[in-house]
Amino acid sequence: FGITTSPYDFARAAAIAVQPDGKILVGATSYRFSGCDFEGCSGLAIGRFVARFHADGSPDTNFNGAFVGQVSSIAVQSDGKVVIGSDAFSAVKIVRLNSNGSLDASFNPGTGPNGSVVSVALQADGKVLIGGYFSAVNGTNRNNLARLNANGSLDDNFNPGTEADGTVRSIALQTDGKVLIGGDFTTVNGTNRNRIARLNADGSLDSSFNPGTGAEGTDADIRGSVRAIALQADGNVLISGDFTTVNGVLRPHIARLYGDSPWPSLTIARLNGFAILSWPVTALNLQLQETADLTLPNSWSAVTQSAASNGTQISVSVPITAGQKFFRLTLQ
Repeated sequence: FGITTSPYDFARAAAIAVQPDGKILVGATSYRFSGCDFEGCSGLAIGRFVARFHADGSPDTNFNGAFVGQVSSIAVQSDGKVVIGSDAFSAVKIVRLNSNGSLDASFNPGTGPNGSVVSVALQADGKVLIGGYFSAVNGTNRNNLARLNANGSLDDNFNPGTEADGTVRSIALQTDGKVLIGGDFTTVNGTNRNRIARLNADGSLDSSFNPGTGAEGTDADIRGSVRAIALQADGNVLISGDFTTVNGVLRPHIARLYGDSPWPSLTIARLNGFAILSWPVTALNLQLQETADLTLPNSWSAVTQSAASNGTQISVSVPITAGQKFFRLTLQ
């Protein structure tokens, strides 16, 4: 192997986000190789930036996204502003840009986190959850997880106690305000939680979500980090990362966990020769089905009676006939 004497440039994209209008934001760092040998190639970072592209991939020249920092996460607010997290080598670890890419001076985190911001998640109320590898935010103790107000100041109402003992690499928000976090940690607020945990809206640990032994890796250098979390419509949780097992079960790099079931409880009452079947109104598009024989898997059919709603409950009145019947709710 020889030494390369002619350097060339390349860029590495570390974060990406899609705007509601279809435009694509990319955070990247450009490098110049200084040489390669049998041990690999060495390079020097020569530029760090945020760029925006149209849906067809062409550059959006109206976006002035110059940013002195190595971008590690991007999140787009509903008003078009862009929140950016950066690594430990950047002077500023969290910043917000206006929709045209200029710096938003109304977002002021003070000294901000004292380490890398790896993940960013936006709440509907404008508050910003940040995860990464840091021990303080604007001089206040916060281990690897914190919440900022819409103006960038630290939200004192979100306090997970001793928080996570390792890097928080991924954050996902549930519609009920609870927060799923994944990363390199093994405890959250002093409780064992290997790489995946759920917090209540105030930052306290949600003990009802217990992943057992959690995510584990087999390589001595890769301990099973959870790097991404996605929520399904049915409340279950998808995770991916460097792990090979989850709660002792072989699941290389991707797994699904049970979350809170969104399925409502079905109640039955008798009234004047009818069975009144009721369930709470939900966002799910549910159908009431019936069968007379549970041993026949394809015997379920939709009830023919119409449903009525009072705004909080949905009810169906089914005539009581001879013999037994079974009912269930299913997605349409």
